[in-house]
Amino acid sequence: MNNGDGDILLVTDLAQKAAMLIGLTRQFYLVIITAVVVGKFIMQKEA
Repeated sequence: MNNGDGDILLVTDLAQKAAMLIGLTRQFYLVIITAVVVGKFIMQKEA
């Protein structure tokens, strides 16, 4: 999994799971922020 953190070698199982959790959290954050911005933009256009 490439999460954009550079050339980091995740050796332990815990480190691999933590990196996957951080990667998923980043994706959810981006989706939520994008949805909020688009929702506000659409509401502003309708008003």
